[in-house]
Amino acid sequence: MFHMARTEGRRARRKFTDEFKASVVRLVLDEGKPAGAVARELKLTDSAVREWVEPGGTLPVLQLVMGHSSIEMTQRYARPSDEAVMREAARIGEAGTGR
Repeated sequence: MFHMARTEGRRARRKFTDEFKASVVRLVLDEGKPAGAVARELKLTDSAVREWVEPGGTLPVLQLVMGHSSIEMTQRYARPSDEAVMREAARIGEAGTGR
């Protein structure tokens, strides 16, 4: 399921197998469980589950996946990675040049 990786001066970080991540995604997408509930049940962070379930997703979809009652709550937790921001900037730049 996971192993602990030690970093000097920091808490050990868990590393999860792809199979475990896929099973978490199935709980959310196939069984319709809110990502927050799955995270609490499995003692994971909401952000980890969110990253596994909805990479590059939209806020309304993420709202449904996370089980939030309002888009404002989802916006609080939606923090795109630097890589996602760079990909989107490149995509927009390519669209503007007609490529």
